[in-house]
Amino acid sequence: MSAIIEKLNTLQNSFAEFQKGKTAESLKEQFVRLMKEKNIPESYYSHSLVGRDFADTSAVETLVNAVTEGFGKQEQELSARGFFLLQSA
Repeated sequence: MSAIIEKLNTLQNSFAEFQKGKTAESLKEQFVRLMKEKNIPESYYSHSLVGRDFADTSAVETLVNAVTEGFGKQEQELSARGFFLLQSA
């Protein structure tokens, strides 16, 4: 009986890890979608995802806001120096 309980616990732990991985991946997908909606180039935000696992949607929103703000500041700085960024449609 204890062997069955051990097996069930192992399966339950494996399933929990699987779900955690799926959730983390869907949160990364949500982040990428939001970046695309805001027309922020992948080359600007991709380094933000390296090694990052989002705990929940509020963590996604926090990073989206930080990246969006940083990108806006960079655009302003480049514009002030005479560079103009072309927006693709």
